[in-house]
Amino acid sequence: MNNTTTRSIDPDLTIEHLTRSILLPRYLRAVIIDETLTAWQQSAANLALVVDRHSSEQSANLGDTRAELLKQYKCAKWGHLIGSRFLQRKSQLDRVLFSVIQVADLHMARELYLRIHEQGQSFTHLATEYSEHSTAWRGGCVGPISGTELHPIIYHQMIGLKPKQLSPIFELNERYTFLRLDRWLPAQFDLAMEERFLDELFEQWLQQQIEARIGKIEIISFDRILGDREIEHRHRSPQCNDRYLS
Repeated sequence: MNNTTTRSIDPDLTIEHLTRSILLPRYLRAVIIDETLTAWQQSAANLALVVDRHSSEQSANLGDTRAELLKQYKCAKWGHLIGSRFLQRKSQLDRVLFSVIQVADLHMARELYLRIHEQGQSFTHLATEYSEHSTAWRGGCVGPISGTELHPIIYHQMIGLKPKQLSPIFELNERYTFLRLDRWLPAQFDLAMEERFLDELFEQWLQQQIEARIGKIEIISFDRILGDREIEHRHRSPQCNDRYLS
């Protein structure tokens, strides 16, 4: 005998579960992208662009067509913003190559600093022999690394240094540290950088749209719960009144 019972699923609990999981955001992401691209593709302002693209890419598969259309949409919507965004963040996007020596003893740090600065001894050799930093095995070399990835104290010490110039000795993570700037690698406003900014702006906008949709779903679900409770209350009220009047 089959004892399996069928359990009904509360739609409100289902919605609550979906909003707390990653399933609903993923679903809404796909829906919002499809809706946005469909509306943009059908707009009169972009019709000629879309027709030209299809005529030159008739052999492209659906995935390639969708990716290209999304790229065009990003460029049309946010392309005028990426130049100023690059200038605002350029100092953080520049990459740097530097070397570091880090020791626990202040007197040792001063001695190593003087041996490099005044006696011209090899930074790489001394870092390999004495540094306690994790990069000692490669002569203290770090990078290339962007400013956003650097520890704020290191980034502050790096500002203003010229290539091959040493920073003052400073304390970091209970160790005495000094740096040598090897080379600045300025960020380039190339195609890869443009695509990076377009992707960032698109993801910010898309996340806002997803959160707004989820908020509406939660409000509708809450209103349904209140409505169901009101109906239930109305159905029970006459019975209660009859019982007290009998």
